[in-house]
Amino acid sequence: MRRLSLWLALALVMPAFAQTPRDLALYIGPVPNPDGLVTPVSRDFADSYADLKKAHFKVRSPGIALVDDPARADAILTVAYRGDVDNGTTVGTAVPIGFGATIGATQHVTPTLRAHLTVRATSEGVNFSGVGTDANNRTKWSTQAERIYRQAAAWLIANHDRLIKLRHHP
Repeated sequence: MRRLSLWLALALVMPAFAQTPRDLALYIGPVPNPDGLVTPVSRDFADSYADLKKAHFKVRSPGIALVDDPARADAILTVAYRGDVDNGTTVGTAVPIGFGATIGATQHVTPTLRAHLTVRATSEGVNFSGVGTDANNRTKWSTQAERIYRQAAAWLIANHDRLIKLRHHP
């Protein structure tokens, strides 16, 4: 009994700042409407959500925990776009030896994955793109999802203290 009283006294006296805050809660998926219903997503979007969740477990960002309920999340990561982006057309000419000039055109289409991170307490958001700066314009969807997750995780970690405060004082 005396030992229990000692533990209780220590817990009450311990300053709040000495307690480490819980991990940031991240929900990856479509946001429910005000009635709490989630609009069904296309197979492509569902695949991207699965890739984002796999990226979370692969990257193992400290301080970020996935939650299944958007109402319990500090932030929500939603796929905003998945498809081809037309980057324009390149026109080139060539003059082969002994022949006339030829003109050719190449259309540049880049598969693009974009996501939006929303802070639940303030509704502010940040956009991320999975397209990299490498020369390969045909980057896999899973690679783009991992890039997006890394960007979102870095943003969450950089804003960790502010998000924890918003959790307690919206």
